[in-house]
Amino acid sequence: MGAEILIGCSLAWLIIWSVLGLISGHKHDEWIEKMKRISQEGDLGLFWSTFDGYRIQTNGHAHANSFACVAFLIGLAMKTEIIGYSSQFQIGLALWLFVGVVLAGIGGRLRITPVVASGSILFFAALIASFVGLFV
Repeated sequence: MGAEILIGCSLAWLIIWSVLGLISGHKHDEWIEKMKRISQEGDLGLFWSTFDGYRIQTNGHAHANSFACVAFLIGLAMKTEIIGYSSQFQIGLALWLFVGVVLAGIGGRLRITPVVASGSILFFAALIASFVGLFV
């Protein structure tokens, strides 16, 4: 059951963040023109704030998708019984891992450092637990 939860949630998360990535990609040409205009005007503060705002969108998208891919692979490892924990622990691990994925993705997109840090710590700890599960 933990594998199915993790696989299903990861695929849904990948779809959501892929759509957000398409939206950011659609705005890319407009962003480049805006950056070109701002740089020609010489407004360094506006240039960097505009640049930073767009990079946050693309950075959040990339990290959310990569974390979800890792969660998906761990779900597959659970499904094929490579990770040898009990089914109850696997459900807990799946939820624990996916909460980390969600917090890191949303926190990164919204620039809330404590949320990103919490999600990343949960994700990292779940990765270690998954690795240990290979030898159980």
